[in-house]
Amino acid sequence: MTDARPSRFSRWLLPGLGVKAVVIGGGYATGRELAEFFLSRGPWGGLFAILFATLLFSIFCSLTFVL
Repeated sequence: MTDARPSRFSRWLLPGLGVKAVVIGGGYATGRELAEFFLSRGPWGGLFAILFATLLFSIFCSLTFVL
């Protein structure tokens, strides 16, 4: 490991590209994911699934900005 400063790309662009890849690559661009993934277990199951997905996205976003 070296103490070299990270490049502008890895410091400013790479975290945003990582978050964008997860959101779009996960199929969250159509709006159909609510019915397909979250509401198939009823309203309470859908609510818990949405909260779980929010938690996972938050963790991934935090990790991309830390790394």
